[in-house]
Amino acid sequence: MHTIKNILKISIPLYIVHAVEEYSTGLLKIDPVFRWVEARGFNVATFYVVEQFLLIGLILWAIHRPKQLALFIIGLIFIFEITHVIPAVQHVSYYPGLITAIPLLIIGCFYWKKLLSISSAK
Repeated sequence: MHTIKNILKISIPLYIVHAVEEYSTGLLKIDPVFRWVEARGFNVATFYVVEQFLLIGLILWAIHRPKQLALFIIGLIFIFEITHVIPAVQHVSYYPGLITAIPLLIIGCFYWKKLLSISSAK
C-alpha cells in the first residue's frame, strides 16, 4: 500500500497542473462533458472547480484511509485521461489537457499495476 500512497502523492500536484492546463487552454468550451453540464443549466466553471476539489479530496482521503472503492474510482480517473489523447491523435493536433494527461496516464499504469498486485495478493 506504501507505493500506492506515493503514487497518489505524486499525482496531486500533477492533477493541479493538469487542471490549470485544461482551464487555460479552453477545455470547458469544447469538451462534450462540459457541454452536457452547461445544457442542463449548470455553471460550467463552478462545476469544474467543484469537480477538481472533489478529485483532490478523494485522493487525499485514499492516501489516509485507503478503501478499495476509492482506490478503484481513482484508477478509473487515471484511465479517463485517455480522453485527452484520443482526440489529439484523431485530429493530429493539440487537445486541451494533453500535455499533463500523458504523465497522468503513465502514472496510472504504475498505479493499476500496483493496485492489481495488492488485490490479487489478498
